[in-house]
Amino acid sequence: MKLLQGASLRDALEHVTAAVYEIMLATKGMQEYELQVVAAQDRIAQPEHLFSATQL
Repeated sequence: MKLLQGASLRDALEHVTAAVYEIMLATKGMQEYELQVVAAQDRIAQPEHLFSATQL
């Protein structure tokens, strides 16, 4: 989605990494087996934890 909104590949990668992390945190916090995507939807849109992409 970020790429479609005109974000760079780097920005899109950083956002998706943060979004996945937020889903994992929500899932762990609720002690659920299934990924809690709906419960984390606000954090997917606006992640609290940010990551920086580093070129290898």
